[in-house]
Amino acid sequence: MTPVLLMFAGVTVATGFALLEPFLPAPERWVHSMVTVAAAGIVGVELWAGWHRPAALAAMLVALTAATRYARKNSRFRDVVVAVCAATAAAFLVMGWSTDAPSLVHAGIATGAAALVWSGTARAERRTKPLRILAAATACTLLCALAQIIITAPASPPRPTPVIASAGGEHVLVVPQRPGWNLVQAEDGVVGIGTSPSALQHVETRPGAGGVWTSIQLPPGPSLLWTARDGRLTPVPIDTGHGSPASPLPGLDGPDGPECAQAVAAAALASRANVACPSTNLADTDADALRALVTFLATRGTRELALAEDDSPRAAAAARVVRDTAARLNVAVSTMDEVSRGRRPLIIVAGWQPAEDLLRAVAEGHLPAQGAYLAPWLVTAPLLNIPAGQLAVLPYDPDVGEPLEYAHTLAANLPSAAPSTSGYAAWHATEPVSGSFRMYAISPVNLTLLTGVPHEHTGHTWFPAGTITPVSGPITPTVTR
Repeated sequence: MTPVLLMFAGVTVATGFALLEPFLPAPERWVHSMVTVAAAGIVGVELWAGWHRPAALAAMLVALTAATRYARKNSRFRDVVVAVCAATAAAFLVMGWSTDAPSLVHAGIATGAAALVWSGTARAERRTKPLRILAAATACTLLCALAQIIITAPASPPRPTPVIASAGGEHVLVVPQRPGWNLVQAEDGVVGIGTSPSALQHVETRPGAGGVWTSIQLPPGPSLLWTARDGRLTPVPIDTGHGSPASPLPGLDGPDGPECAQAVAAAALASRANVACPSTNLADTDADALRALVTFLATRGTRELALAEDDSPRAAAAARVVRDTAARLNVAVSTMDEVSRGRRPLIIVAGWQPAEDLLRAVAEGHLPAQGAYLAPWLVTAPLLNIPAGQLAVLPYDPDVGEPLEYAHTLAANLPSAAPSTSGYAAWHATEPVSGSFRMYAISPVNLTLLTGVPHEHTGHTWFPAGTITPVSGPITPTVTR
């Protein structure tokens, strides 16, 4: 019998008897025993389900049921415990409803059930009218709490994926979700993540990525991943399977880890097999986009540009594409050491982490540039939020059609992740995404400054804080391969 059925049976028996008892003749002792067991079952299911902290008080109260014999001899002591349990349950429920904290509501249910357990220890001839009324009131409270949980439960929970898990309003990304070390992303506001409430690990933001991140070693099989937010712990069930510990995906344990993890998540949302980390190779579509970018600059009279890269295989391949195309079009390519000599278009083919540092340097005037031209994989909101005059060549409009559908799917399943071209490529299809290349300009829009009214960006688009607008017609890349 599943915990849900146990809870349903326990609630039916315990609350039904408590509500009807004031109108019934004194029942047999075995009836009270059955009701006591049913109420204890409610407490057990609540505690087994992992509710914590506030429920610790409920656990202590349930432990006192071992004193049943003493309670039968001292009815005043029993009645006081019942009253305390009922009052505590009411307090938990009121606080849970007012603060929208499910853990407090569940703690109230457990403590109220404990009150019914103690009430059931009284013999039939010693069940006074006040005790019966108090038990009936507690039963009403439990039914209201259960109704509240059922009503507020999401009608269509996020579709589960192998690497995305959710519970209690928290969404976490666990990659590769295998025994051993895993990269974990949680939503903003989470201050700690761990496999035990008493051993939470520190989390941190990662450049170019949303949410907060940490690396955690996970055991084989089903377990709970605990998140801490505003003093509240939430258990999130995960299952790493029973295979041998997986070797880290190339690129997952380095600065490109967040991009890799979110590409894996996008592939899982589309029910596709796990993909390789995007930083391990340069996709043909991205290479063509870089050729189109250099072609676009050359046709507008650019004779020198600057190039920023990192040591990833993708960046090395992208830098070769830029240099080969530039050489074919008689455009000189400066190194980063030469950038300070004058302003010129800056093409960034590095990963998310170094790209954020470069864009901030441009925005703050420490790095002179005539526009920051992004490699396609850098088109993601955390990098676009930096006011550095970003432009990018893409084969599709991010806020139209399937790219927008991808953004909505991602927001429904992993709100902390921002849409990205790497994620869309993994979500869309196994073959490269292709189309007519156009230049897109990124324009942050601060509605608070424009209207004077505080505004929160909550839209499910690629760049909720601004616009991604095409500023050119179709571009034909100069092919050098």
